Amino acid sequence: MTFSWTGIEDAGGTKGLALKSRRGPVAKTWWASQWLTEIEADYDESLHDSGKRIARKNQILQLYVNESEIKYYIKISRDNYAWITQTYQVIAPEIREQIYADITQVPLHYASIISNFLHPSISEIFTEYGVSLLQKPTFHFDGDYENPDELILAGAYLISEQFDYSPFVMLLPLGISQEGLQEKAHDIWDLPCQETRQDIKLPELEEQMANYFKLNDELPNDIYKINIKETDIMKCLGHPPFIPVDDKGLLTSLRNLYEI
Repeated sequence: MTFSWTGIEDAGGTKGLALKSRRGPVAKTWWASQWLTEIEADYDESLHDSGKRIARKNQILQLYVNESEIKYYIKISRDNYAWITQTYQVIAPEIREQIYADITQVPLHYASIISNFLHPSISEIFTEYGVSLLQKPTFHFDGDYENPDELILAGAYLISEQFDYSPFVMLLPLGISQEGLQEKAHDIWDLPCQETRQDIKLPELEEQMANYFKLNDELPNDIYKINIKETDIMKCLGHPPFIPVDDKGLLTSLRNLYEI
C-alpha cells in the first residue's frame, strides 16, 4: 500500500502541495502534534518559521508514504530540486500481529482508528511491546542546498497535516496498515472475507436488507396507537459479530440503546 500526493500541472508549470494552515500551528490532532514537536526539537527555532514558509509556497511537488519510509520531492529554485527521505524502523511481524489483535479486541479502539481517530490509549499498546507509536525518523537529503534543515522541516510540516487526515498515514511507515488491521478483525470476529462481500451485487444486497427489515403484517392506519411489546434486540438479530461474546458491558449497552 502507498499513500501519494502530487502537484497540479497548469499553464505555469507544476503547482506543488501546500499547507492548509496559512498561519500559526500546523498539526491539529494530538498524534500529529506530538510527532511534529519531536521533530522540531532537533532544529533551531529560527528554522521553524522558514520551514513553514516553504511548506506554504507550493514548493513540495510530490509526497509518497510507504512501508519504512516517507519521501518528498521539493523545488528549491528554478533549476534546483531535491529528494528528502524519512526512514523508519518497521515493527517486527510477530509484534505487529499482537498489536493488530490488541486493537481489534477492544471495539472502541478499532472503531476509532477505522474512523481516522487515534484513541490515546492505543499508544500504550505499542509501548507494551517495546515500540513507539510516534517514531522519530532519520532524514536523508539528496540535493544541493546550503541549508537542507529548513527543507526537511518544510516536509515535516506538510506530512503532519497528512497525519491529521488519517493516522494510517503515520502508521504505514511502521508497517501497520488498515488492510492488516481489518484482516485481523475478520479473523477474530469470524467475519466474511472482503472478497466474499464484494461478490454481492448492490441490487442483491439492497433486496436482502429490505427483506430483513420487512414487516410481516401491514401497519394499521393509526400507527401512533400501536402497543409495541418490548423486544430483546439480540433475540431478533442474533449476536453482533463486531462485539466479543464475553464483553457483557458493551452487549448490555447495545441492548439498552436499541431497546424497543
